[in-house]
Amino acid sequence: MSRRLIQSIHEVLDGFNINYETYEAYMDRFYDFHLSERDLYRELFLDTAPEHDLSKDLKTRTGSYYTPEPIALRIVEKTLAYYHGDPYQSKIADFSSGTGNLLLALVDYLAPENDETLKGLVENFHAYDLSEESLLIYINRILGRFESFPEDLKLKVFPGDALAADIEETFDILLGNPPYIGEKNHKVFFNRLKKTPFGQRFYESKMDLYHYFLYLGWEHLSKEGVMGTITTNYFFTADGASRLRNYLKEKITIYEINNYRDEKLFKEALGQHNVIMVTGVKKIGTPTRILVEEGDFTLSEEALYGDYNTIEVYTKNQDYRLIKKIKEESTFLLGDFFDIHQGIVSGADVLHEKKQLSYEIDARGSQGIFVLSEEEIKANNLLSSKYLRPFYKNSHIDHFTLKKPSDKWILYLTGKEGLTAEDVEYRYLSSFRPILEDRREVKEGKRSWYALQWPREEEIFTLEKIVVPHRNRMNRFMISREDFYASADVYYIIPRGDYFSLEIIAGILNSRLMYFWLYNRGKKKGPILEMYATPLRRIPIKYAHSEALEAAVKAYMASGDSSVLKTIDRQVYEMYHLNKEEIEAVEEFYNCMGTEDEKSE
Repeated sequence: MSRRLIQSIHEVLDGFNINYETYEAYMDRFYDFHLSERDLYRELFLDTAPEHDLSKDLKTRTGSYYTPEPIALRIVEKTLAYYHGDPYQSKIADFSSGTGNLLLALVDYLAPENDETLKGLVENFHAYDLSEESLLIYINRILGRFESFPEDLKLKVFPGDALAADIEETFDILLGNPPYIGEKNHKVFFNRLKKTPFGQRFYESKMDLYHYFLYLGWEHLSKEGVMGTITTNYFFTADGASRLRNYLKEKITIYEINNYRDEKLFKEALGQHNVIMVTGVKKIGTPTRILVEEGDFTLSEEALYGDYNTIEVYTKNQDYRLIKKIKEESTFLLGDFFDIHQGIVSGADVLHEKKQLSYEIDARGSQGIFVLSEEEIKANNLLSSKYLRPFYKNSHIDHFTLKKPSDKWILYLTGKEGLTAEDVEYRYLSSFRPILEDRREVKEGKRSWYALQWPREEEIFTLEKIVVPHRNRMNRFMISREDFYASADVYYIIPRGDYFSLEIIAGILNSRLMYFWLYNRGKKKGPILEMYATPLRRIPIKYAHSEALEAAVKAYMASGDSSVLKTIDRQVYEMYHLNKEEIEAVEEFYNCMGTEDEKSE
């Protein structure tokens, strides 16, 4: 390769903020020739294929899922529908551009008629991304749109973390598919980000990284600018997005929300990334257009933001009236008279191969630590232990009753037992001591090494109660008057006093009406209901001592006759004073969600 050509490559790459070594390594990795053997710079760029993407592992670790072309075009089309300026004369950016799918979709949507028009457009693009290699692919793809190689093209490309960048401009059009990374498993990353001025300003506990990118976009949006992003609908109600919703309500207008209930837009991504949202700087009185699979309608800002500072997006416009009626008919919220508790966290249910190797534990295969089978109890001489309790998982819970008996037991040890080497439990757990001592509460001196990490108060498991799986597609609430020890994937609803019939409360909670409420007003991940403390406490209960409802629940618990469930639903409809049209709406909703056979399995 001639010295002149090498110098040309360096000059162009420097102009793109991409170093030569990154380019050379990329070419060597994907092509069966070495850079020195080629003699045409233009071919080197235009030979790179857009499908050369990040590995699946890297996508998962970084939360980077590049936008499929049809979805990218959809985002662009919806964004431009609310922009009243000339895109060719506008400043355009993507703060997590990856290989440029969204910016290239804008090019395809506008279809510039010649190289000169294309050059004017793409020179207004500002592409930011943590991956220098992804930006290199973006550059190649831009160059591939030209008929003739653009010798004097000036692309604005910024490798590095956009959240830490000193960005002074405002933009007229912002497009984004930000990375999806939760705080839970990325504490080090979030702690580092919290130390920056930007991170300190917008941090809230249990947030997601994409929240920061939404803030970044809104903070750099021009007065008449628009931002089109794809996110997850989880932030509508999530506890870790309360601050984000406050910011939205105070400073931002939501022009349009596309809520995709069944369509998963990213096949590889974990969870449901299923909202396309178009926003702009606050314009008081501007309604929000809601698009769902059943149709579309508009909402006032007052209707969009509900109780507890949540964003309310339902499947149909009439659902807002029905939700309002359920609230107005209710006597109290479940949390007013019932305590909500989470189940046990042992910190070491079972020994898995990975931990066995990591801690050099002498054991064969998977076996119980705190949670044991009957065979393991016998094999380890634990039959005489007074600390064994029957142990349940969320899969044991059905509507009203136990789906199947448990075949597991838990060593219920709180640390107050004063175990010594003479005790059989102490000797058994000593085999796993390196693992047990490495738990956070033990290292901080809050728990004995042989105790459960969070045993809770034992009366939670022994009192009369209603139990519910933390996550489930259906509302499955079970009455328990026996001891019921379960893991943290189960929540306990315990009455404060004996004022209420558990059968009546469980009848309401298991009803189709309450499924309608929980799906629309509770917490969800995709179609999965999340029944933890906050949404459970907020369930509106219309309580009256209905002998008919109580008798129907008892009849179902005794017989398991699925036809009785219709009687229970009818009694709940009457209790909440639903009319024929409202009942039909709930039934239609329930059936279209694919749940019509769920209770009779």
